[in-house]
Amino acid sequence: MGYDRTVRVPAGFARTVAAAREALAAEGFGVLTDRRDRNAQGRAQP
Repeated sequence: MGYDRTVRVPAGFARTVAAAREALAAEGFGVLTDRRDRNAQGRAQP
């Protein structure tokens, strides 16, 4: 049984992360941790 979901977005990784953070902030939420996984995108994220 898997608990995963893949969503493809037209924007790049950094732009999508920034947009998600802005949307969370607009609702009073934020990101508590930032895990950068080399395997997630096939390369290390900046």
